[in-house]
Amino acid sequence: MKIKKNGFTLIELLVVISIIALLVGILLPALGAARKSAQNMQCLSNLRQIGIGNWAYSFESKDLLPPAFVDTSGVGGWTSEGAAGGTEWPAIINAYITGGGQTGYNDGGAENNTEAFLCPSVPLEGGRLHYGASRLLFPLRVGAIQPGSGEWLDLYNTGSGVRTSEVMMMSDGKQTLDDPDSGPRSYAALDKIDAGRVRTKSHFFDPTYFGNDATIRDPAPNVVGGEFDYRHAGSDGAVNMLYFDGHASNIAKDDITARIVRADKPAGL
Repeated sequence: MKIKKNGFTLIELLVVISIIALLVGILLPALGAARKSAQNMQCLSNLRQIGIGNWAYSFESKDLLPPAFVDTSGVGGWTSEGAAGGTEWPAIINAYITGGGQTGYNDGGAENNTEAFLCPSVPLEGGRLHYGASRLLFPLRVGAIQPGSGEWLDLYNTGSGVRTSEVMMMSDGKQTLDDPDSGPRSYAALDKIDAGRVRTKSHFFDPTYFGNDATIRDPAPNVVGGEFDYRHAGSDGAVNMLYFDGHASNIAKDDITARIVRADKPAGL
């Protein structure tokens, strides 16, 4: 009389384990790619929301874009869009995205802003801002920068934009840890891109400039903040970028040229 055996033999178990391991090895890269794709889509959606906020602010502000940062100490003769202590473009346009009324750092938690300012692909978790703005389109308003200096830029009138589908408005910004109060955040202005060559009146787009189609220069080594963070897909890195016309797309590091980061000269300049 034969005795019926129950269960698997050792060989059968090893075969099953091998098959499972093989399937996991096949599926994990696909799952990782799907996750990165979802993060990329969320980031692009964030930038489009930011674009809507910028334009909504502009419509109510005589066609002017907000400043990147405002110092409210009174040294420069400028006042905040809302609160004492300073404000910046995310806090200024936050109300247009969330429907709230906060416009400054001290206005009831505006420093937390909205999820639209947080990229899911950042290497360091935390911080209230992960995107930076073009310094030419969103100038600084701080006491140390006085009218008449080479750094002084007027608020940008949207009517001056000509190459709207080509010119960068916002992009992924490198995180910095120099402000312990705000965590690993990005600077509000990308004032170090092209090695700091996109920040003064002389840096506006010049159609006769021979280097318009050349890849921009990277910042000097060890520079943190105020520059692109190439945290998205691509062998050499890529950024998600919001353009003047409101569309957002992914662009490889080697495809970012001077004509993309240099906004058109304002009327009368």
